[in-house]
Amino acid sequence: MKCCKNCGVELDSNMIICPLCNQYVDNNRLQEKTQIQELESTSNIQSSIEKNRLFVEVSAIVLGSGVLITLFIDWLVHKSITWSYYNLIASATLFANITVIIFRNRLPYLFYWASFITNSAFLIIIDNDITDIDWSIKLAIPIMLSFYINLILLTRIIKLIREKGFNIPAIFLIATGLFLMITESFISLYLYNVIVLKWSLIVAVSIIPVTISLFYIHFRLKKRIDLKRFFNI
Repeated sequence: MKCCKNCGVELDSNMIICPLCNQYVDNNRLQEKTQIQELESTSNIQSSIEKNRLFVEVSAIVLGSGVLITLFIDWLVHKSITWSYYNLIASATLFANITVIIFRNRLPYLFYWASFITNSAFLIIIDNDITDIDWSIKLAIPIMLSFYINLILLTRIIKLIREKGFNIPAIFLIATGLFLMITESFISLYLYNVIVLKWSLIVAVSIIPVTISLFYIHFRLKKRIDLKRFFNI
């Protein structure tokens, strides 16, 4: 009788896989399996790239068609480019965000900053063209920057957590409370030149007992517990 080279258990002559360690008895078989897995992985990556390219192309066609149609209608009615100009800017910003979202897995942090820059440019253009006030620079962009920083830190913290469960929504609630307080701070500074926290502080205080409960439930539950069985669903 032949033996498994991995664990040493005796095998029947017709066995291909060891029943104890699930390893291939024949090295050639193992090499074939590895090659097949590598080919499947390469094929999946290529398929994902093709899908992303197709989605970007379709988005460009749809948004570009909408821009051309609105520009044409605007020109026929007013003999000049008026309201369709804003549709052009919005479509360009949307396409830029779609592009960076598609390729976010390769450079995740670049995705956040590219999205922030394109959205900031959109706000500045609209602010400068529609009104004379500088709300985009003093209010909108600082709030949006705090949102992206909050999102980056939140993503990083979640990646570092090994045991995920009820602690994840608790962390989301904490991040939400902080973002609301930062938002009200910028709004009060813009309107009154002083930081005054009212509604955001009430929301943050209301979140505290919920987050404490979620953390308590998370640490009380056993590792990798079946939630359906736990709640008898």
